[in-house]
Amino acid sequence: MKNFKCISGRFATVVFIAPLATACMSNRAYIEVLSPSEVVARANELDGKLVHVKGWVEIRGSWCIWDSKATMDRQSDDAGNTLLHSLSLFGITQSFVDKAGNRDATIDGTFYVDVAKGRVSTAMCNVMGIDLGNPTN
Repeated sequence: MKNFKCISGRFATVVFIAPLATACMSNRAYIEVLSPSEVVARANELDGKLVHVKGWVEIRGSWCIWDSKATMDRQSDDAGNTLLHSLSLFGITQSFVDKAGNRDATIDGTFYVDVAKGRVSTAMCNVMGIDLGNPTN
């Protein structure tokens, strides 16, 4: 009888704990690392959500994250390049500039299909962008 209780105790643990662990793992906050062009391609799905984006951060003249520096350098050769391969950045702080400006970086922020929300900015490369000052889920 003792062995039966022990086995049924283990069984009970597996039966009750396993679904709970699975539920916890499925709700875990996992953020996939995306390029700016991947975010643009999934714009409707990601609008208003926290994103984790890796690319070339440019803060001289415009505040943007590009797929790469090479992509940014080619922008003058292809007018559509800017909209497909970059995102504007808002909520930039001096510490962000010191840490991530004009280099490859990975950034977190809230993506918006219309990050400007009617505001005019001379530093925008795209109306789609990331608000670095509003990291909501």
